[in-house]
Amino acid sequence: MTFGTRFFLVSIMKSILVPTDFSKTSRFAAQAAAEIARKSGAVLHFVYVVDIPSHDPQFSSEAGDDVPAGVFIVKKLEERLEKYASRDYLEGIDTKTHLLEADNVYESIIELSNKLDSDLIVMGSHSRTMLNKYLIGSNTDRVIRLANCPVLSVKKEEPNFHIENIAFASNFYGESYTVFEKLLGFAKVFDANIHLVKIITPVHFEPTYVSRKLMSDFAEKFDLKNHSVNTYNDEKAESGINRFAHEIEADMLAMETHGGSSIVQLITGSVSESILEKTDLPVLTIKIKDQPVSNRVIFPELK
Repeated sequence: MTFGTRFFLVSIMKSILVPTDFSKTSRFAAQAAAEIARKSGAVLHFVYVVDIPSHDPQFSSEAGDDVPAGVFIVKKLEERLEKYASRDYLEGIDTKTHLLEADNVYESIIELSNKLDSDLIVMGSHSRTMLNKYLIGSNTDRVIRLANCPVLSVKKEEPNFHIENIAFASNFYGESYTVFEKLLGFAKVFDANIHLVKIITPVHFEPTYVSRKLMSDFAEKFDLKNHSVNTYNDEKAESGINRFAHEIEADMLAMETHGGSSIVQLITGSVSESILEKTDLPVLTIKIKDQPVSNRVIFPELK
């Protein structure tokens, strides 16, 4: 894939943050992050957030009788995190570990990301029940909405994590230009093809020639040489994005997302969260600043 001069001004990744809870899904995210770091030369920062005092049934209470329970647990978690960051698939990669004591997981992750000036956060994405999704939410969803850097959500194991085709869904208006360079930085790591797609729904109709002109101007602005321009009709934005990605055999989905309060998400829902729930593909989300929705914007629900 060949990009123009503007593309090569995009900086290479230097710092990747990988939150973990030692679950299987976290391991999937760590394996994907390892491949990204290996190709980009970035440092992998593993973080675990622990609420002290707490109880972990995997640790024997008898072993900690002679020290405060909290200190004992922290020590064991530090050892476990160090071992986690030394697995075989991380060989040759510069890794660092961070054990944070806090009562708010997602806020701690975002604060550390800002402190490290992370270029990317890679997190596992668990399937959630409806009750958990709408009343409690997940740390991944909240990090996606609030993080200042792109967030890659990984749901399944990718033994040989490689990205060849990226489906980038957008409305391709002004706000899209502000985030696209971050996607280019990711695409450069894998020399991936980018497939621009605009989903046209019955509620938010737009003539094809208008959509194609918007995307062609967009591609010209970034001097994309190896890409495709696509419109896709569907009942809903999220189903259209997933179907399009399946048809082109995409390896990853990418889209913008707006920051928003939990109550806003409860009332209006989120296309990005819906896609995360239904797809097994890795999903890269990039937050844009909230702006008034224009009457010209197609599928403004894509937030």
